[in-house]
Amino acid sequence: MAAGQRYLCASITMAEDAGMSDAPTEMGEAALLSYPALSQREREVLRLCISGLTVTRIAEMSGRSLKTVSTQKLAAYRKLGLKNDMDLFRRLSQYRA
Repeated sequence: MAAGQRYLCASITMAEDAGMSDAPTEMGEAALLSYPALSQREREVLRLCISGLTVTRIAEMSGRSLKTVSTQKLAAYRKLGLKNDMDLFRRLSQYRA
């Protein structure tokens, strides 16, 4: 991080610009971001998983190892009380308008 600012690699920034990181609902993503226990990296991984990217693709895009990204996803799931991807999408669907 430079000067306390958020850093994303260029490919993730391009994915966000292309709309690939849109969550199923804005309220659902906002709800995820409201959990203060999540680290910035955990939020980033969750946001990209919600957009449909695999942990393999996230690792490739971010330059992190597959193990690191998988660990960040698992840590976020544990903090949110989720067991799997289906639990994540069920939680998000609770916020549908």
